[in-house]
Amino acid sequence: MAGMESPGVLDEDDALDLLAFLVTSARTQVDEAREYGPLRLIMAAHRVADAMGPRSSPETQALIARDLPDDAVHRPADGRRGRRLRRPARRAVCGRRAAPDRALRPGRAVVTDAAYRSDPVLASIRRRRVTRAMTSEPLDRHLLETVLDAARWAPTAGNRHLQRYVVSDHPGTLRALRMVSPGMVQRPAAVIAICVDRPLAAAYGFPARATGPYVDVGTATATILLAAQAVGVGAGPVTSFSHAAVSVVLRLPDGWTPELLVCLGRPAPAQPQPVRRRNRLSWRDLTTWVPGPS
Repeated sequence: MAGMESPGVLDEDDALDLLAFLVTSARTQVDEAREYGPLRLIMAAHRVADAMGPRSSPETQALIARDLPDDAVHRPADGRRGRRLRRPARRAVCGRRAAPDRALRPGRAVVTDAAYRSDPVLASIRRRRVTRAMTSEPLDRHLLETVLDAARWAPTAGNRHLQRYVVSDHPGTLRALRMVSPGMVQRPAAVIAICVDRPLAAAYGFPARATGPYVDVGTATATILLAAQAVGVGAGPVTSFSHAAVSVVLRLPDGWTPELLVCLGRPAPAQPQPVRRRNRLSWRDLTTWVPGPS
């Protein structure tokens, strides 16, 4: 009603969270694909909505639940993502058609669903999903230690182990990380920062711009994601964050650079829909076979 004082929608902490998120999003967008710009604005809207919820009227809460979009992907009016595109035909390479499925084991058997069902490693690879919504349930420390021990077995260049893992499950630290990480849509119970020890890399003779350490980050990430699934923990990688701010929040030693964050937590019952391609890719769509010398 006119003349009545309305309670604030955001308190100071909420406003600071949103301010840090918007500033960091603007900076990281310089190095990201253009489609992330609208997505970050929608994520900011969701953060405002989350803060408004407890202070809003039932009508406003219903409006937010009904009309706030989940992502920035255009959909037709009927809610579908449009006509499914026909999968492209397999390409011929040097005058030859793409080879049929080859086995992942000796014997050249066709890779089928049965192979995934019978092999636990293949089954885990196919079953793994990125967890984009997590519950507030804390994680037992032994689960985190199991995941970190598995990461120790990830392949590394020359077995040098140039990557370092910095972990936190402290609520205050997690909140600060989320403020400066636009890609962190989850509210994780723990975060593992995969870092590169630059002075150690230099001591081994790696140039400053060498790509080898980044490959090690990738193998470590894949191992952590699979290990988390094996112990029943949801996981999601984050690459959109302020490297300088994360270094300060985690109090990283000089020369350690954060390259990727892995969010860990119990998966929430309802998960946001991922952005899907209109045509599902098979391994053939991603593979080129090269014939032998003629």
